[in-house]
Amino acid sequence: WRKSAAASSLVRIAAGTWNAHLLTTNFSAICTERDDFRVDLFVAEQRASLSHRENDIGIRAFEPEERNLAAIKSGDVAYAAYRLRNAAASISDRWLAVSSESAISAYLRWPHENKAGNIVVSVNRPTALLDLVLAGAGVAVLPCFIGDAEARLVREGEVIEELRHKQWIVMNNEDRHRRDIRTVADRMVKLIKGHSDLFAGRHSRPA
Repeated sequence: WRKSAAASSLVRIAAGTWNAHLLTTNFSAICTERDDFRVDLFVAEQRASLSHRENDIGIRAFEPEERNLAAIKSGDVAYAAYRLRNAAASISDRWLAVSSESAISAYLRWPHENKAGNIVVSVNRPTALLDLVLAGAGVAVLPCFIGDAEARLVREGEVIEELRHKQWIVMNNEDRHRRDIRTVADRMVKLIKGHSDLFAGRHSRPA
């Protein structure tokens, strides 16, 4: 006997573009047909809002200061610039970026702060950066767990150390012991820690 989908509980996750990509492409590690809960995934670069229970679980790039939030450290996140493998040498001067008004995260602001004169394409969604790099349009800053996992890409230079940061799985203190929320949070931690070398930039391929 199973509860109907309408009656089952809902776990609301807030994640940035690339963490959401990891969750969706490995979704069976988060939720399966045997689970009696549903998942709502909110994808945005803005900080996950949990204090007022808009979401149940969030992924943040800094340890929360709110007293009513609990956090589990999930490791380091590194970033680097990437280009298409075997692209012409001139590609290194062609930079791709999210538009300045959409550049909320530090890695999205980095091209504007360091390569503004070389930006040839601007987009409003981070996922388009990966599409453009794979099309050979130029160089873009990506999380290493995205760039290093794509065999068609190579780094343009070393890890950008100033962008490296810790990462936390965050929950509301009062709800974190709810069985479905705790189950999903534990699975998310296991998934992310299972990719810890990629996240930390330790899996680069030779150019």
